[in-house]
Amino acid sequence: MKQPSLLSQIQVAEHSYQVDLAGGIDLSIPMSFSAADPNLYAIPAAIKSTFREGGMIGDTREGGSCNVETITITPHCHGTHTECAGHVTHDRISAHTHVPVGLLKGTLVTLTPETLLGAGETSRPALLKTDFGITKRLLHRSLETVEPAWLEALIIRTLPNLPKKREGKYNTENVPFFSIEAISYLIQHGVRHLLVDLPSLDRLHDNGEMAAHRTWWNLESRSHATPKQVDLKRTITELIFVPNDLLDGPGLVSIQIPSFESDAAPSRPVFYPALNLAA
Repeated sequence: MKQPSLLSQIQVAEHSYQVDLAGGIDLSIPMSFSAADPNLYAIPAAIKSTFREGGMIGDTREGGSCNVETITITPHCHGTHTECAGHVTHDRISAHTHVPVGLLKGTLVTLTPETLLGAGETSRPALLKTDFGITKRLLHRSLETVEPAWLEALIIRTLPNLPKKREGKYNTENVPFFSIEAISYLIQHGVRHLLVDLPSLDRLHDNGEMAAHRTWWNLESRSHATPKQVDLKRTITELIFVPNDLLDGPGLVSIQIPSFESDAAPSRPVFYPALNLAA
């Protein structure tokens, strides 16, 4: 049964938009707690097991009075997750304290990764000819006509956008990542919440540099110190999946995240497309 619409009219900059608050699109990848889930670095799969203690059995199929499960998960490696600066600092910073509870004004764009050297851009360590990903050049082409008010959050869908992304195994293969210039460009344009369908902003094996992450949070190369000028409100959400039938454009974004005292946690970003009433 189709859920009834909950239409709302909002004003952003000088334009009016209509948003269906009952029509959000879930951008997270559901977890099955099996080998079918996304995985980074070939770590053991997330586990969901029946809790057993003394005479208690947390499974009604085995005679228990209710179902009680224990979950073991590594958020950074097991699926859609949102992270904060605590990912790379000695200071223990929790993601849930820096993800806004309300709705964010965001934009969805679709990009085809290109060779980073070919675009004249950089990373750390030095780039190889085979390295490809998201460049400042690509972002400029996609965002130059976007109303700045809609760039509080940015959702990036990369091509090809194949269903196998939902089960991606990322360890040794060449995977797209962000140049330093691309991240700096996003910061300059006021983006605070970056959502991507990649396993990481950085190349998978980079000798610990994490140049894109550190640029995003204004940390020096290989530094783990939290600088005074860091914007702790900036977050990164990785391993999302954007349906192919969802059109690029503005919308409201809700990043739903549990209150874990951790630098990252599994998350459920939801996108509510906005229709420009003047269009």
